[in-house]
Amino acid sequence: TEILQLTEEIPTELRELVVGGAEGNPFYLEELIKMLIEDGVVNPDEEIWQIDLTRLEQVDVPSTLAGVLQARLDSLPIHERTILQQASVVGRLFWDRLVSHIQTKGSDDGDTQIIPLALTSLRARELIFRREESAFVDAVEYLFKHDVLREVTYESVLKRLRKTYHGLVADWLIANCGDRIGEYSGLIAEHLLLAERNEHACEYFSRAGNTALASYANHEAEGYYCQALNLSPHESLRAELLTGFGEALFRQGQSEEANQIWRQAIDLYQELGDSNKLGETYARLSWLLWHAGHYLKAWNLCHEGLGLLESEPDSPGYARLLAEGGRAAYFSGVKDQVMPLCQRAQEMAEGFGDLVVWSEASNTLALHVSDKGDVQKTLDILEEVVALTEAEGLLSSAARAHHNLAHIMSLSIIDLKKTLFHNKRAAEISRQSGNVTTTIFILQYLAGHFIESGEMKSLDEKLREFLQGFTGAESMVKEVLQNSHPGFLHARGEWRMALETARVNLKRARDSGNLQEIYENTLGLADSLLELNRFTNLEDLSEGESALIENMKFRYVILKTDYLLAIVCARQKRFSQANNWLLSANDFIGEHETDFSKSQTLNVDFELAFAEELWAEAVVACEKSIEIYQISGHRWGWARSLIDLGDALVGRNEPGDLERARETYQQSLEMFTEMGAPGYIKVLEDRLGGL
Repeated sequence: TEILQLTEEIPTELRELVVGGAEGNPFYLEELIKMLIEDGVVNPDEEIWQIDLTRLEQVDVPSTLAGVLQARLDSLPIHERTILQQASVVGRLFWDRLVSHIQTKGSDDGDTQIIPLALTSLRARELIFRREESAFVDAVEYLFKHDVLREVTYESVLKRLRKTYHGLVADWLIANCGDRIGEYSGLIAEHLLLAERNEHACEYFSRAGNTALASYANHEAEGYYCQALNLSPHESLRAELLTGFGEALFRQGQSEEANQIWRQAIDLYQELGDSNKLGETYARLSWLLWHAGHYLKAWNLCHEGLGLLESEPDSPGYARLLAEGGRAAYFSGVKDQVMPLCQRAQEMAEGFGDLVVWSEASNTLALHVSDKGDVQKTLDILEEVVALTEAEGLLSSAARAHHNLAHIMSLSIIDLKKTLFHNKRAAEISRQSGNVTTTIFILQYLAGHFIESGEMKSLDEKLREFLQGFTGAESMVKEVLQNSHPGFLHARGEWRMALETARVNLKRARDSGNLQEIYENTLGLADSLLELNRFTNLEDLSEGESALIENMKFRYVILKTDYLLAIVCARQKRFSQANNWLLSANDFIGEHETDFSKSQTLNVDFELAFAEELWAEAVVACEKSIEIYQISGHRWGWARSLIDLGDALVGRNEPGDLERARETYQQSLEMFTEMGAPGYIKVLEDRLGGL
């Protein structure tokens, strides 16, 4: 009714024909009426449109949209149909200069003079539209009204001409793209493939993959690399394609597939004698193993690659493998190799102007310095790396630096807001790069920081909000929550479930050799056992002590392990051993005391004083500890220390102590209720009831 509003009345036959044939498809309806106009059934030339029903009886109305479009195409003047067909080879989007190129080169009698008029006529028929802006200078950009129209038109091009036309399109794009060749490489490659110029197409699919990978369009990159590899490239190009293909897979969380692809690339680079690419691919594969928690395997792989490159000249790939070797050495406990490997990587990277390798080596050196106890120097190094990598847009290196900053800050209890800021930034950058594996890894730590800040009730909501719009967001949230489960359960006061989960995770970590998971689950297991000892009738702490002593073999998370062992000994009234573990921690700290070391020392001081019933000293230790947690924003630690303070006040029982203990327990109860921690709520209700 809207389209034929200038008719006096729409005949029933015409209405039934159009509406019935369209079956709800507005594009079919529009095109059918246009076909009827072109066939003389509808005459729009007068003020009141006329409808000739006798012509309607003579028209063969196609039953499909493709049929209607083909009928309209057949009714065009031959030169207009030819130009539309040539444009369809370009794609739904095309340019007048490119069509002129096809006209000139695609036939002996091509006439470029007719193109402007033909395009104007096709616009009037609403088969194509002109766009206001164009991707190419001095070329007008057009668009087929609908992709179905473009497909129908393309199918009408003779097959013997298509190959020629596609080749001409590719050549024109190559000649006119200039420095935007990467942006159009995928389109060029498709045209070269359809022109049966496979070797040339393979080269441009490779370019397209590299461009997509650089802009973190990882799924698109995977597709381009696959298409290139299917075209049987020569060995050198094949090795490059496998390297990029593996990276695209790894970023999408397909680690096992990436592992297999990169091993193929390593074999090829060895055969080709390309030491630079060999070092780079060894480094990539080592990083994959490191991410999976296979630190010793990563170190052994780096050691193998460095052995092959020992007599080779310096190269960017060699520098990258040195930096990766430093990282693998640090996490696998081969600490004497960290400094020499990272420093050599930095020197080599500076020679090549490679900021990525320099920053990766600096990240590892910062962690190494942190292990020596110098937190301020560690923070200075990482802040410099953050500033440089952010300024240069080096996403992966910036994400790692932000994450390490957050990690060091969390161990120092400097400022939880700053810690959250840096870990959020790390996760945002990782999400921007489309790297699923790294994003999940960082979010696990972010979840831990949310727990420390007391935001347990809204944890899954916060994670969903952060991952909104990310492909596979729901499954990622589940994975992060599952990996954060023991800490989450512990923080809620569900210590038995947290203990069982830590046991299961610890067995899995030992079986796989994942040292970091061994360390973290050992600490979680000890924490849960200590809470069960404090708030239930559990007395046996031997399992926790044995696990913590296992940690000491690796000298990783040294301070936390020393402090927990001191608390275990204090609970069992082995005061001499408890003081020895505390002395070990203090010797390690030396002059580099942090809020973390202060709070942990105060925790041990409280445990020793509590066990010896030195109530005044226990109260003072709690008060100082609470002050640190308040300032740093650790609401969970603050609420938990209030329980200790209440217990110390009850133990001392001087005038006013019981009333103050009641107020302290009540404050802790309100905080844990707000957080959603049922185990601690019950403990506090029992204590308040006892008072």
